[in-house]
Amino acid sequence: MMIAGSPHPVTGRPKKVRAAAIRLATLAGVAVILVGAGPVAAAMAAPGIPGKDRPSGPTIVLVRGHQLAVNDQGRYWMSGDLIGRWTVLTAETLPGYAIPEVPWTLVQTGQERFDGCIDQDHTKHCDSGDPLGALSFDYLVWIRYEPNTGRRIEGNCVHPITSGTQDFAGARGALTMHDIQVGRGEEIRTRYQGKIVLNAAPNEWPAPQNDDVSAVSGARAVGC
Repeated sequence: MMIAGSPHPVTGRPKKVRAAAIRLATLAGVAVILVGAGPVAAAMAAPGIPGKDRPSGPTIVLVRGHQLAVNDQGRYWMSGDLIGRWTVLTAETLPGYAIPEVPWTLVQTGQERFDGCIDQDHTKHCDSGDPLGALSFDYLVWIRYEPNTGRRIEGNCVHPITSGTQDFAGARGALTMHDIQVGRGEEIRTRYQGKIVLNAAPNEWPAPQNDDVSAVSGARAVGC
């Protein structure tokens, strides 16, 4: 996943954070999976993902695939187990600190939304029986750069699910993503994997979806 609205690492002097803060935020994301999912321990990862007729209890779905940048305005396309549009809604670079053990690290937080389906039959498009809807996420992303050239080394991010609509109403879980630079150019490859717990909060009312992405208009993508 690309960071939105961040300065160039050399000319813009990107902000840095303490490594301990990164580890703490990552653990917080894991806690969302274990605690926010409700009775997840009772759910079993089924060999076939339930579609429209899935049972009323929590159901764990493991997903993985790739994310492709559509533009530098915070819009992406998800392929693999998730098929659909990924949108960055808000982006905020955290205040920085000197961290000798992890120099030139840029960190950002914000909110995102996925609109699409879980491709349970692997047809590479959303069929009538696939779980369909929108998922809302918080995210934390951190990227390491070479201090002299500003070249991106790698990026990592965690995306806990905060709510969902339609078949994703009451969903919880989290995705993680990993960026790598390809060659010496600007191409980036992003892989994602994670766990979606369907119906983890069965009594939750779906949160309204905000289609306004003006918060990232004019943003520049610089990494996961």
